Amino acid sequence: KNTQITVACDVANPLYGKTGAAYVYSAQKGASDRQIKHLDDGLRNMSAIIKRTSGNDIGGLPGSGAAGGLAAGLIAFTGAKLKKGIDIVIDACNFKQILPGTDLVLTGEGQTDYQTAFGKVPVGIAVAAAMENVPVICISGSLRTGFEDVYDKGIKAIFSITPGPVTLEESIKDAEKNIIDTTCNVIKTYFNDPPVK
Repeated sequence: KNTQITVACDVANPLYGKTGAAYVYSAQKGASDRQIKHLDDGLRNMSAIIKRTSGNDIGGLPGSGAAGGLAAGLIAFTGAKLKKGIDIVIDACNFKQILPGTDLVLTGEGQTDYQTAFGKVPVGIAVAAAMENVPVICISGSLRTGFEDVYDKGIKAIFSITPGPVTLEESIKDAEKNIIDTTCNVIKTYFNDPPVK
């Protein structure tokens, strides 16, 4: 009972609603429109029960929809505090201390889409880098609907490592080469005298 739990949470989604856990993340996990509504209704119901029995109003709390609502449960039942996971990592690796004098930051993720703008790692990196006016470029495995939303969050450009139409198996097999090739091309366009590959 004397333990303070901190939840590493990279998204600001509430528990339910159009920007909540079910509507934003369930389709990516394979849920149909009908299932998404059913999941959202369940999260609303859970939130109402928690509020009625404990007085904790967690439904609209930013970040409560993280991990399918796991963050909401941890807040309600353990008194956990939410902290952005990216902030924990940035602090642990002294990112802000090494930014001054940096010319460019490269970040990335497996897939960049509309979800990224809700606070995933590339956006957290961009926000931190903006404090020192350091540009950020994102290199991703693939780009999907809404990836452009991250431009408003401080990312200057986004590049997919996929060289063309390929199967998932080919993409996984060639991932290391594709990451290297794309990164080298980004560096060559950004710096006048880029390092040799």
